Amino acid sequence: MLNEITEVIDSVVIDHKDLINKINSLSQLVNTIFVDSSSGKITTIRTVKDKNIIRNIEDSIDYSLKRHRIITKSINSKLVTISDLPQRKTVCSDKSVCNCLSYDILELFISELNDSCKISKHEFNFFKQNFFLNIFFKKNPEDLVNKILSLSEKSSWIIVSQNILETLEKSKRFQSIKTNNDSIIKCLGKLDNLKVYLNPSEKENLVYFGNYDSITILINKNIEQKLNEFSHTKNGIVYIDYLFVETGEIQALLVT
Repeated sequence: MLNEITEVIDSVVIDHKDLINKINSLSQLVNTIFVDSSSGKITTIRTVKDKNIIRNIEDSIDYSLKRHRIITKSINSKLVTISDLPQRKTVCSDKSVCNCLSYDILELFISELNDSCKISKHEFNFFKQNFFLNIFFKKNPEDLVNKILSLSEKSSWIIVSQNILETLEKSKRFQSIKTNNDSIIKCLGKLDNLKVYLNPSEKENLVYFGNYDSITILINKNIEQKLNEFSHTKNGIVYIDYLFVETGEIQALLVT
């Protein structure tokens, strides 16, 4: 595999704050907690509203974080990077180490949403109309908007594909939001009070629904970095420990 790697990076020395910021950018969506060790127990408090009564619920989480390893190697005097995820190994192309981590974290987060044992799945026929309907009836973006809003009672955000976003932008109810940040996932608009985030790597027309309490991300703030300072090859390894914990409800809508 290493002989096929072509990515070149400028330096193997990574700023820990940059790595933490990349992971922490998901905090706009879900609860993010930094811990001091890779295993232990924490107590969290979440606020819920039931029949106009606000209650604080205390939850206890026993955790053992998963390790994400980022390897930098020198091949033919060129520096390359390999991202060794908890589930698999990938090779990032034309991305810095921080950006490589960003896309991996986002992919793992979406995977966690999709594989959640608490997920409710729905389907809505919108794009694949029959030939007759395509001729005499144009697709109305309001139909998709109404379907999404009908499922969003307990949600504060949705994550959509580019195709879904372009359809929602045609609705009068869509409020566009301009953003210049480099977050791994961006809020680009709102439907009423529902924030709309774009997943740039989503290939299917899936809409994920959630809120701040849907998932908790635990991150070991003590990032470990090993560099071979006495070698001109500049080989190095960065270890980041984190875990996604299901703490609430998630929904997914497949738009066909």
